[in-house]
Amino acid sequence: MTGAHLENYLARVGAVARILDITNQLSDEEACVQYIEKLRWPDGVVCVKCGGKKISRISSRGKTGKPRHLYQCLACRAQFTVRTGTIFQDSHLPLTAWFKAIALIGSSTRQMNATRLMRELDVQYRTASSLLLRIQKALESGGQLEV
Repeated sequence: MTGAHLENYLARVGAVARILDITNQLSDEEACVQYIEKLRWPDGVVCVKCGGKKISRISSRGKTGKPRHLYQCLACRAQFTVRTGTIFQDSHLPLTAWFKAIALIGSSTRQMNATRLMRELDVQYRTASSLLLRIQKALESGGQLEV
């Protein structure tokens, strides 16, 4: 292998290793929720509406039986989740798929397109396109999760 080919090969191997690392670390929804919570609120959960610090955690199950991680501000009574006000808001896609998509887009040596993302994540084209657009906008704004 020539120097350029070896460098390209090592970059691809490193990208695969990062994707596998993210997939292992954030293997379930609970781990993803905890990761976003620590990333978003390093000093503890804060109300997205009023900025209050007195927050109650509500554990419940949604219509499909999946656990919901709700927070309620004790000052203004607003309910929110870790997804509220982020690129993940209004998305029914699991956070594990979001983080895999972010890893794939971030480690791709060439520009990612919706068709490739659709195949990698095993989702519909429309979902992949929406996901790609949201992630690209977040990356353009300096990698901010919050919108």
